[in-house]
Amino acid sequence: MHFLIKGLPSSGKTTLVKEIIPEIKNKRGFYTEEIRDIKGKRIGFKLIILSNNKEIIFAHQDFKTPFKISKYSIDVKVFEDAVIKELEEGIKSDCDFLIIDEIGKIELISEKFKETCLRAFHYKNAIATIPMQNIPYIKNIQENKDVCVVELKRENFLEVKEYLKMGLKVWDIERIRQFEQKAYQLGLSERILIENASTNMLNIIEKLNLGKSLLIVAGRGNNGADVLSCARKMIAKGFILDIVVLGEKPPNQECGFQIGVLQKLNVNINFIKDVDELSLLNKLLEKKDFVLDGLLGIGVKGEVSSLIKRVMERINESKKIVVSCDIPSGLDPQTGKILGEAIKSTFTITFIAPKKGFFLNDGPNLCGKIHLTDIGIPI
Repeated sequence: MHFLIKGLPSSGKTTLVKEIIPEIKNKRGFYTEEIRDIKGKRIGFKLIILSNNKEIIFAHQDFKTPFKISKYSIDVKVFEDAVIKELEEGIKSDCDFLIIDEIGKIELISEKFKETCLRAFHYKNAIATIPMQNIPYIKNIQENKDVCVVELKRENFLEVKEYLKMGLKVWDIERIRQFEQKAYQLGLSERILIENASTNMLNIIEKLNLGKSLLIVAGRGNNGADVLSCARKMIAKGFILDIVVLGEKPPNQECGFQIGVLQKLNVNINFIKDVDELSLLNKLLEKKDFVLDGLLGIGVKGEVSSLIKRVMERINESKKIVVSCDIPSGLDPQTGKILGEAIKSTFTITFIAPKKGFFLNDGPNLCGKIHLTDIGIPI
């Protein structure tokens, strides 16, 4: 997973990198700082190498070299000796992220840097800063499949910082599945994990203070089980809710169990099995403070069914606040692509770890504010 931070000069790219670095336990790379004279005038640039904290001046207005950008002459050899070694050793190491600040006009004078940078993006996770200008080399990097580009401005600094901190915790689906298997091996059943997840989800929803009236929309899988378990606990907390369960096929075991518990408590559940019954959804959406989405989880495969697609469209058209359980329904958790249709969430409460798809392709536009919680097992 790669994060490219783009922004205008003085937008705070290097400041952001310096504040993110302590969040990463194992990292290599470098960042760049300005050199200013006693009057505050910028006169050059220096590198700070992360492995040894060494400072190296590589561009200065007083240098005499054949390589020049604006008023700064660049000592390419000094730059390459420091940066290429650091990046090459980082590629071979077990570091979690390579820090590359910056991939800009000055740095791209070096062909060796360009080659090494491409290798870095191929073999390791990277956090890099880039200018706003449309540079063909950088455009090629941006087109890699696992690249998230974030635009930094002075006014969104804290928002972008929190977003990147969340991105550092990303897991792919295979790793999440392995973690779930670990839970089962510990003797924790799927039902226990669902109960843990729904309790923690409710705690976050209460803190969001979205109101007390909601519509819960559940699919027939474990994602549906999560929100139906949460429904029971919400009723106990004084929430006023309606429940819709969708599915052309019967619910799976865990979802069926949660439906059964609610029915024993005399909670009304509305079942919608085909598009002819969708008029009920419109009625139930009226005067609700928000919607809790549990239609599809991370196990989604292929394009969503016609019925679920129509339900998603209705929810999106309602302009209601939407809280999605684990992932916005219809979003591919690995690629961030929309599988025919997807819920546009205001908040996503995700379990165990953020998913890769949150930060790729359509993911950033669908997840809203991401909240991370656990399922009762330490990572």
